Amino acid sequence: TGFPPDVVNIIPGDGPECGYAISVHAHIGKVACAGSVEKIQETATKSNLKCVTFELGQLSNNQIDSNTEQESQINDSQFQ
Repeated sequence: TGFPPDVVNIIPGDGPECGYAISVHAHIGKVACAGSVEKIQETATKSNLKCVTFELGQLSNNQIDSNTEQESQINDSQFQ
């Protein structure tokens, strides 16, 4: 199980500097981020039109690893 190499990259960093660099980079195809609606909208206007997933309430985090009952976690994390 797991992801192929380079499919998921977690990059911690200061939001304004790190987030901007990620959002405008041409070789990054998708971004998932957490933050205020205003900041996300501001960043999206500077982006090169990539797929974006927003987490706006800090209530929808999912962590699935090799110690997790993956099938049930994946099913529970989908929209109902």
